[in-house]
Amino acid sequence: YEPIYKFDSTASAEELIEEYDVVLKNAFLHLVEKLKGRPILVPLSKGFDSRTVAATLKRIGYDNVYCFSYGIPSSSECAISKQVAENLGYPWFYTEYSGKVWKNLYASGEYQDYLKFACKGMSIGCVQALPAILNVAKQRLVPEDTVVMPGHTDVAFGSFLRSIKEGVYTQKDVFELVESQYYLQIGGKELLRKRSWISQLPSVMSVKEYNTEYMKWSMSKRQPGFIINDVRTYEFAGYAFDVPLLDRGIQDFWHKIPLSLLYKRMLQIMYTRTKIDPVTKLVSKLPVPDKRNFSRMLKNVIKTCMPGFISKIQHKRKLQEYDSNENAVYSYMSRDRYEQCLDKYGNAFTMNSVVAEDYEKLIRNSIISLTK
Repeated sequence: YEPIYKFDSTASAEELIEEYDVVLKNAFLHLVEKLKGRPILVPLSKGFDSRTVAATLKRIGYDNVYCFSYGIPSSSECAISKQVAENLGYPWFYTEYSGKVWKNLYASGEYQDYLKFACKGMSIGCVQALPAILNVAKQRLVPEDTVVMPGHTDVAFGSFLRSIKEGVYTQKDVFELVESQYYLQIGGKELLRKRSWISQLPSVMSVKEYNTEYMKWSMSKRQPGFIINDVRTYEFAGYAFDVPLLDRGIQDFWHKIPLSLLYKRMLQIMYTRTKIDPVTKLVSKLPVPDKRNFSRMLKNVIKTCMPGFISKIQHKRKLQEYDSNENAVYSYMSRDRYEQCLDKYGNAFTMNSVVAEDYEKLIRNSIISLTK
């Protein structure tokens, strides 16, 4: 399957909302027909995608559904997740995260086994939900034949669009967009420069071609290698999975949506406000339009002329994440070590930096043991 991004629909937003509602419900009806009544577990956050999965199951009358979330007790994600599950009438499970939880996980043989299971020498295992789903499995909170249904999607919904401005774009523009978003770790930029796909792109592109090439790259590289690979977490815990928002009909629908309605997920949020919010009893906010004002112009000037100043601000915010992260993912390490990681990786440091480094060590040690 290779996505074809057309961005060519001339229908109004209201017409597209009604059309998508039919497409979405038909996809879910087909899905639950295959499940034959098996229980579904939704990893529910405050995001649009997981809320859509849970609410659509309710709208089509499927009640054998559980939801779960995880994080620190004050997590806004967990609070909204619980509220949505209660409003839908679904049981909700919560796993509290802390530095101790992560410390125990990283010190366990289970973590090493997960890396071997999930990464396979080519992907990064996503550990964010691992303590929670292992807790669900160990406490037997759901039946063994449960199917986990995360709200994973590709870029078709518009969440990663960076520019819809008409103009002339080049290979360099696509390269810099990918580089700035995903190749931020040590050696990442050098690795990206070795990729041959950049030179195979058109030398000059329209805004539609520019976004198409970026979205095609993300769909073939980032999504399967990291986002969709997250389902390995649920497999590792012994559960089956499905990714309902990657249904072919749903994807084909979003590939025709014009850029103006994809930008900042405009149409998806409009759909959520119209069809999902009345069920979940939440109110989704429409994205703030771009402001062409003096403050925005000044910010761009500072970013271009004083990159060091911007970097210092970003570094300060990154330091604050040690205490503010809602999943407590850095609390297992000392503040000194956290600052050392920032010095090593820069402002791109995340929990995935640790996972990637641990997996690299695992591979290296395995090679050494084989050569002895």
